Amino acid sequence: MEINSGLIVILIIALIAIVITYLIARLTKRRIIKYIPSILVILFAIYLLVSANVSQAGFDALIKGIWGVLLFYGAVIGLITAGVLDFINRKKS
Repeated sequence: MEINSGLIVILIIALIAIVITYLIARLTKRRIIKYIPSILVILFAIYLLVSANVSQAGFDALIKGIWGVLLFYGAVIGLITAGVLDFINRKKS
C-alpha cells in the first residue's frame, strides 16, 4: 500500500500543530493563549491564499496556494486541539 506524500505532509503539519498547542496549554494557565498560534497561522494562510490569487505568476502562485491550504488545515486542527483541551480541563475542574 502506497501512502500519498500529500497526506504525509498534512499529518506532519497536524502533528506539529497538536504538539505546539499541547505544550502551550501545559505551560500557561490562561486558556486563551493556546488559541493564538492557530489564529496567527490562519491569518498567514489567508494571506498566502489571497496573494496566490492576486499574483497568478505560475508556480509561485501555485506553491503559495498549496502552502495556504496546508497551513489552514494545520491551524484548524490546532484550534480543535485547543478546544478539546479546554473541554478536558473543564471536566477535571
